[in-house]
Amino acid sequence: MNYGVSPNYNQGPYNPLTIRAAWYKAAQVAYANDLFPSGTVVKFVVAGDTACQNDSLQSNNSPAGSWFYDTPVQVYP
Repeated sequence: MNYGVSPNYNQGPYNPLTIRAAWYKAAQVAYANDLFPSGTVVKFVVAGDTACQNDSLQSNNSPAGSWFYDTPVQVYP
């Protein structure tokens, strides 16, 4: 999450991920080599405060009191 996507395996330049993007990316990496039964689909979703939906380790916002529910993202296959 802190380093995000780097062509040189975190030796820079890097693009830090938001917490939401890191959640989805971690699931994709974790399930990349798993062998689920044929036809299995795994989806992840994020819900939270709208003010915080693009927070990262480098910057964050205080909750504003309104909620969002992200569209489910397919992380497998």
